[in-house]
Amino acid sequence: RLKDIDLPTLIIVGEHDVISPSAEMRTNPDAFPQATFVEVARAGHMAPLEAPTVVNAAIEHFLAGLRT
Repeated sequence: RLKDIDLPTLIIVGEHDVISPSAEMRTNPDAFPQATFVEVARAGHMAPLEAPTVVNAAIEHFLAGLRT
């Protein structure tokens, strides 16, 4: 049913996430028609705490794109 969610979606995953592995999460953008996938280098499952600058920049970039 994920493909039925036709809304802009941001998927952020840490490169070294063992709970939600990047390889597994990469399949999700295909399920969401308007998905944006961001992999945070050198981060695990807690990417927002491990790399807040990178995560915040990805969120800001994504949100800025919604305004256009």
